[in-house]
Amino acid sequence: MHKIARLIFLAVSALSLSQCAVGTTKINAVHTPLPASSQPRGTIYVKQFTDSRQVDNKATIGNKRNGFGMVLGTLAIKNKEGVSGLMTEAVADALRASGYKTIIEGQGTTPGNLPVMEGDVYEFWMDLFTTTWHNVGVELKLRNPSGKLAWEKKINGTETNVLWLGISEEFTKVMRQSIDEAKQETVKEFSSASFSAAAKQ
Repeated sequence: MHKIARLIFLAVSALSLSQCAVGTTKINAVHTPLPASSQPRGTIYVKQFTDSRQVDNKATIGNKRNGFGMVLGTLAIKNKEGVSGLMTEAVADALRASGYKTIIEGQGTTPGNLPVMEGDVYEFWMDLFTTTWHNVGVELKLRNPSGKLAWEKKINGTETNVLWLGISEEFTKVMRQSIDEAKQETVKEFSSASFSAAAKQ
């Protein structure tokens, strides 16, 4: 009985996915805003992150497959700020949730004597076949006002959900969940004594 149910599920998935797998689907990527901390820890200048993913087009964020696992299309980020801009804001949000005021490059005055947060998105990818999964990885570096490296850490998030209809809302959901997971890990790091000491150098 379970085998029959699975065959029916795969058949429905194949029909659904085969109709939307060809071409490029643009996905609006989001993360869940965190409440700002009431405990002030200082101010950090956040540079716009880089995107070192090995993809021909930096807007590409995943594969689309039909119900048989064949890649017939791609997923692309819809946000005008792209993957790097999205993760810049996500990490800045984690800083604010940890008690730090942020000045993001291009959104405020040039910093004076402030520590500087740098980031590189080395992974941001979605794939699917009966389930849909998304992985995100960002390498973070905090430099003191003189430019000396004071702290560094790789932050990761991953999420897997059952794929029901293969629609954009499902992709957005799993992406948000993996980014939120990475943000929670980031808040934990930013709230640590070692990061606080590095931010005061």
